[in-house]
Amino acid sequence: MTAHGLPDEQPVFAHHVRALLARQAQADRDLVGASYRRGRNHQMEAEPGQSPAGRKADALAAAVGIDFHRPSPIRRGSRQTGGGRVPHFDMKPMGMAHVPTSGDGKVHHRFKTKAKEGEHFDYLRDGAKVTIISHLDYIRRDQAVSDLAEDLVIDMIDEQVIRGGMNARAIVSNVPGSPERQRSLFVAAEQSESQPRVHQLTASTAEVGRYDRVAGFATSPDWLRDMSRRLKAARREAEAEAAAKGRPFKDRQVVVADVTSRQAFDRLTWFDKHPSFPAPQWRQGRTGRSHYRFVQELPADAKPEQHGQILRNIVAMLAADGWMAVGVIHQPDQHGDKRNFHIHIDAYDRPAKWMNEEGKWDFEVVERRNGKNTRPYRQNKVSYRAEPGNNGKRAKVDTAELMRGRFIDIVNAVMGEERYLHGTYEENGIALTPLEHMGNRATGHERRGVATEVGTRNARQIVSDELAACEKKAAAATDVLARDMTLILPLIGDQPDAVAAARRYERLSRRLIQRRHDMDVADVVVAASRSRAEAVIATLEPEPGRRTKSRAGDRALLEASRAHLDWVEQHSPSDDERAAERQRIARIEAQASATWDEVAAAIATKGQRTPAITYVSTRTASAATMHHPVYREQVRGRLRQWLTRHGRDEGRLIFEGGTVRLAPDQPKAIDRLMRLFAGEEEFQNWLIGERERRTNQAAADAKRQRDKQAALQRAEAGRREQEAAKAEAGKVVRTIAPPEDRARPAAGAADMPAAQPPGRPPVPEVKSPPKPVPPAAQPVDRRPPDPPVVTRGDPQREEKRERQVPSRPAPQDRPNGPPPGIRSKGPDDVAARQRPIDRGSER
Repeated sequence: MTAHGLPDEQPVFAHHVRALLARQAQADRDLVGASYRRGRNHQMEAEPGQSPAGRKADALAAAVGIDFHRPSPIRRGSRQTGGGRVPHFDMKPMGMAHVPTSGDGKVHHRFKTKAKEGEHFDYLRDGAKVTIISHLDYIRRDQAVSDLAEDLVIDMIDEQVIRGGMNARAIVSNVPGSPERQRSLFVAAEQSESQPRVHQLTASTAEVGRYDRVAGFATSPDWLRDMSRRLKAARREAEAEAAAKGRPFKDRQVVVADVTSRQAFDRLTWFDKHPSFPAPQWRQGRTGRSHYRFVQELPADAKPEQHGQILRNIVAMLAADGWMAVGVIHQPDQHGDKRNFHIHIDAYDRPAKWMNEEGKWDFEVVERRNGKNTRPYRQNKVSYRAEPGNNGKRAKVDTAELMRGRFIDIVNAVMGEERYLHGTYEENGIALTPLEHMGNRATGHERRGVATEVGTRNARQIVSDELAACEKKAAAATDVLARDMTLILPLIGDQPDAVAAARRYERLSRRLIQRRHDMDVADVVVAASRSRAEAVIATLEPEPGRRTKSRAGDRALLEASRAHLDWVEQHSPSDDERAAERQRIARIEAQASATWDEVAAAIATKGQRTPAITYVSTRTASAATMHHPVYREQVRGRLRQWLTRHGRDEGRLIFEGGTVRLAPDQPKAIDRLMRLFAGEEEFQNWLIGERERRTNQAAADAKRQRDKQAALQRAEAGRREQEAAKAEAGKVVRTIAPPEDRARPAAGAADMPAAQPPGRPPVPEVKSPPKPVPPAAQPVDRRPPDPPVVTRGDPQREEKRERQVPSRPAPQDRPNGPPPGIRSKGPDDVAARQRPIDRGSER
């Protein structure tokens, strides 16, 4: 046994996958091997030997210099599937580019001349135009059944008028005037912004020794010695900083010279004459932002009228905020992806007005005032601020995020449905990783089979995402099964037959999950093995109506691509093998279904049913529909991922009795998925379990709160008792005898009560409370009690109070009698003279 409940069986299509992976790079084998051995102990071994088809494919591939076994980033379908997708949106601030240039205007050979803003404006407009030839190609591409070029009859004049109308709709601007006037706006904006005063040259701290050695030569220029000194000082500073932080030192690029563009050209030319010496890197100085460039993809299946409406709405939105914008729609070219409809917008974030009397834009007018150059007619730039916070200040807004959200809202409004999703892949529950931008050059190489570094990284990321999707799909199914078993077993715990049936159902379900996972991984490996050859064939044999530029060696490249596909087809699972595996899975599903019927019957006899939970949407949206039923399981996976990450957050998912709802600030996409799938058994089981968990948690929290309150009450009662005891201890009374009474008579007759004179009434006796009995080891104090005196904590205050109390006569000897509290009064006690009480001593 390799995994819990699974027999030690061979993975599905194991020999096919081993044969395909044996020819790939080690990095690609490691990428697939871990996923394919999910829960198994089989190692990925190389397929022994090689077939004649494999030797032929390798020979042809070696002749053209292409490794077709490496996966390609150029794929047929889209990575994103389902009803909505996260669109491509790009917003870049632009400024004038500067490169090392000589005095006569020659650019250093390491740098290419940057396109001026006027040239980019021409590129935008030319890319939006559609010619008659391109329209004929578009028609021929749509008529994919047969070639209708010979039967195509078009009135060229009328067609030219139609094309002119489409071109007019493909270019939208709020800049008044002709295209030349619009072009002049961006040229003037680029020239009006601040220019960098100095540029910089940088070098690595690892080159300190080489710079120091060369700078010591007598023929070395002075500027090289200055660069060496700055480099050594920067390294010492970096080492001291690393030591202060307790971190290991790492080399870095540091600034070694502040130069002009001409000085940089001369110094880099000197380094070109000494190729063995490491040349510094060029870093352009800070310059002002002239404008922004936007790139936004468009739905490929939308109509041209919808594309035009989207562009007009976007430009109108920018114009309402004060932007000066020119937007165009670029259609797919003859060599690129036919789905590549997108928008280009050049936008100047400052309102501008053309001044006829000056013959220039208002921000170009310069006047001399108070000895300074001023631009009196220049208007303020567009700025976005958030609502005032608690401190009354308005924070800045991320302009790119704001514009992306507005673009998506406009596209969804024009299309009448949620085509594009707000947020990132992660926020929408899409298990994809953003890819690196490849550029035209790398894309062209990859289309012809030549592997590039960025293309290889993207291709491996694509394969990694596909394998991760297989893993998450299997893990989600396993988690659902585990939750189901957690709910089922307590209901049938007293029925041994039902428990045995539930265990059989669990084993069969795990076996189904594993075999489906193996099939998915095998499909990923086959697709990766075919991707590079398919990209080459799609480039060299385009669809009807899409032309390509022929090059020398294309025929040999095409033959090598087909030979590789034949080899992959030979080592891939055949249709018969796939059909046999589907039948095997169907039999296992039938066994699992029959076993589940037994478990369901046992549960029904218990009569314990958990009430269903109804999802209540708080959004006013149309009924959720699934436009792509083929991808329902993948879309379910997005909801599983969201529930796994955020479902336990009571601020996001709110239970109210038998209903559940989302918080208003949650993504619309999750609301749509909940409306689609919340009623299914899988998600009902999860919701019921989460509600029970929250109920138990609330009860536990309430108990802890009660225990805490009781502990606080006990602590408060104890504190009060201590305070009462301290207050009682402060009232303890002690007696102080006067000095003259310290002489004690001998024990005997003196202790007897004195006889009263005859004929006089008895004197009432005043006795103090009984004293505690002293210990036996100490002598008994039989002195008469003195008036009570309250003991104070402050001796000075006590001495002052005693001086204020008047003196009293010495006490007379009085007969002792019973305590006053228990003596019965006689008739003579009423007339008895009462002894005055000293109130001062009581204080």
